[in-house]
Formats: sequence, C-alpha cells, structure tokens
Amino acid sequence: MNDTLKFSIIKTLNTNNIQEFSQQTRADFIIKKDGKTISSLDDFDFFKNQFNADFTHEFFNNKEIYYKAYQYEGYKYIIIVYPKINAKIQDFWIKNILIFLLFLAVLTAIYIFIFNFFKKYFQELLLFIKNIKSQSEFHFTKNFFYDLNSLNLRLLKIKKLFYEKELQNKKQAKKIKMKNTQLSNLISTISHELKNPLSVINLSLQSLEKEHNDETMRKFMLEKIHKQSVKINQLTHKLNFVFNLNITSLNEENFDLYALSKNIVENFNESRIKIQGEQTFIKADSFLIEQVIINLISNALKYSQKDIFIEVKNQEFTIQDQGIGIEEKYLKLITKKFYKINTSQNNSFGLGLFLVKKILTLHKSSLKIQSNPQKGSIFSFSISQSLS
Repeated sequence: MNDTLKFSIIKTLNTNNIQEFSQQTRADFIIKKDGKTISSLDDFDFFKNQFNADFTHEFFNNKEIYYKAYQYEGYKYIIIVYPKINAKIQDFWIKNILIFLLFLAVLTAIYIFIFNFFKKYFQELLLFIKNIKSQSEFHFTKNFFYDLNSLNLRLLKIKKLFYEKELQNKKQAKKIKMKNTQLSNLISTISHELKNPLSVINLSLQSLEKEHNDETMRKFMLEKIHKQSVKINQLTHKLNFVFNLNITSLNEENFDLYALSKNIVENFNESRIKIQGEQTFIKADSFLIEQVIINLISNALKYSQKDIFIEVKNQEFTIQDQGIGIEEKYLKLITKKFYKINTSQNNSFGLGLFLVKKILTLHKSSLKIQSNPQKGSIFSFSISQSLS
C-alpha cells in the first residue's frame, strides 16, 4: 500500500492517464475534488461512501482487496490494492504442475512401450493387408492375430471367385469381339461376292440393249447372266442354309453317290474337274450330301489353279487338288464357323467346311483331311449303306 502513496505522482492523475497508472502500479484509484470524481474502475459505486474509510480488507467482485481513504491538498483518494499470490497458492500450483509433468512423462513412457511392443504385430498386419492383393496364402505367426488367418482364407476364396468371374467376363468379351469381327468380315465378303456377279449381269444387260448384237453374242451374254444368277442363288442358299441349320431329322433315302457327284460336276461346267468312280449306293439325305459335295468342289476350285480329281467308290467320296495346301496347325480349325486362315480374303465366308462337317456329323460320319503345304490337299468322307 505504501508503494502507491506517492502523492506527488497521484496528484497528476486525470481521466487520460489514470488507467495506465493503474496498470503500472497494480492498484486502482478513485479521486474526488470539487464534486468531480475520476476512477480507474468502470464501476466504483461501491466506494462512493468510503472516502473516510480506514484500512479495510474485503472481497469485491469475487476478488480479495485492500483499500484505504486519504485526503491530500483538497483531494480525496481511495486506493485499492490486490494482494500478491501467497506462498500456499504458489506451492499448490507448483505441485500441480509437477504432478502434471510427471503424469505426462509416465504417459509418454507407456506410449513408447506400447508402440515398440505392438510395432512388430502391426508390421505383420500390414504385410497381411499387402498380401491380400496376391493369390498366395499368408499365415500370422503372432498369437494376437491368429483369428485373421481364417479371415485371410475367406478373402482368398472370395478373391478367387472374383478373379474367375473376371476371366470369364474377359473370355466372353473376347468371344463377342471375335463374333463382331466375323460378322463384319462376313458382311464385307457378302458385299464382295454379290458385287462381282451383279456387275457382270449389269454389263451383259447393257450389251444386250444394243440392237446390232448378233445371235451368238446374244446367247453368250444370256449364258453369262444365267451363270451369275446361279452364283448369286448358290450364295443366298448357302447363307440361308447356315443360319437355319437346325435339322433334327434326316430325309433318308437310298441313292447312287457316284451319279449324284457326276451330276454336280456337270453343273459346274468346269473342265479342270476330273471325276471317276463306280456306282455305289448309300442311305442318306441326298439334298444335304449334295451340299457337302458342292462345298468341297467349290473349295478345291478356289485354292487350286490346276486340275482337280474326284473319285467315288465303296460309299466313299474323295476329292484331291493341287493347290496351296494347309499347314497342320490349321487342320482342326478350318472346319469352325467363320474361320479363315487368311483373314484378308474377300472371296470366302469361312462357312463351306463348317457346313460339310455339320452335315457329315448328322450322318454319323466325319471329314478326313490330308494336306501338304504347296502340294495340295485331299478331302474325303464315307457313309455306310444304313444309318441305323
């Protein structure tokens, strides 16, 4: 209290500096003169009637205070001071801080111990999580995670199912892509196959429109139109036959295989086809067997520029060409639907040998193929006299 009783300084206080002085001295002041009062406190109503008070100890605004009234050179003062924290309070806070620091140190030590203790366990757990991506099994060596071994096995089973499903989807997508490619190639081939005979027919008709054509030229043009019409008819017939091949029963009859073959060769009207044989009867669907022979002859003519030899005897049909031949790795593939060894070919649907195999299978027979690259191929089939 005595530290603040420097009245020479207090006397200079006014409304402008009293707050600053209060902060410097850690005390509050109320000064009254000539009915005017200034104070470092915002609310000093409590002290308005205390200008005659002696040294007093009280609680004001939940704070312990000491105050005393003074008079000096016509001024009335009330000086309010706040006691310093006593030793007990200081000891209390010091002890609590020390306890907190000790608790923090113990907590840190426990954390470090737990971290080091479980570090190896969690490293193994991380390996397990990482291993989920692979197909191999993972076994925990720490007792803490033994139960996860069964979880790992279940996850592997689920993953295997997803993996198999993914492979199945990829295969299905690959098949769809292949079918789309085959369909695209088929459309391209159909377009090419139709374009040529239609072009020939169109040119022949234009030539026939000319009045100066003689009878020989007229017959020649009509024959060309007829041949190209037959070709288009065979093409549409083959396509219709392939896409509607849902035969459940055969129209069986006894007929001469050699006679049927000879008649087909004559219809081809191709000098390169050489046929020999003898009368041999089989029991089969003559229409379907006719399709087999037509496709085998067409195939031979397509891949061979030299003579083609056909032999028919003992219920067996054999056709040999001197064409480009077929590599052994393709022999099992060429009878598949839409399959073509050379995908750039525009003159093939990849259907001929597929039809042959399908029809022969219905007759409980099979197509035999022998081939030497650059030398030629031999195709043959045989059908017994009775299918029963």
